[in-house]
Amino acid sequence: MNEEEIIKYIFEHEKIVIIGYPDSGKTVLFKEIIGKPEAEDHFVFQTDSYKGVYEYKEQLYRIIDLLKDKKKYIIEGIMGCRFLRKLTQENLEDMKPDLIIICETNRKPQEKHLSMRKGLDKIWNDYSELERNKPKIIRYEN
Repeated sequence: MNEEEIIKYIFEHEKIVIIGYPDSGKTVLFKEIIGKPEAEDHFVFQTDSYKGVYEYKEQLYRIIDLLKDKKKYIIEGIMGCRFLRKLTQENLEDMKPDLIIICETNRKPQEKHLSMRKGLDKIWNDYSELERNKPKIIRYEN
């Protein structure tokens, strides 16, 4: 799929979560998506806006509370994997996304991000084992 086809495909979905390792292009893709007219009817949120403001567990509950009444959303950030896992653990079926975009890059990771990558892999594996009805997943490489 070319970029135009990917964007069109994305907006065929109502609840979208953009995840990936640090520096994988999540924010770049997020900004591109929310810059499209089709995004106007989606609630948009970057989970990193809570980083350093709240402890990570509180971040999760604040994000869930923020999104609980939203019919359409696009969220992006490092907390995305934890968000997916928490929705599954808490059986919050109405809030679950219908599309997950996994951003990938072949750039060498920075040393400071290596432990975070391991943690994100564990969280993704936990989510994958728990979630029986996985949404559509696309991989976006930049």
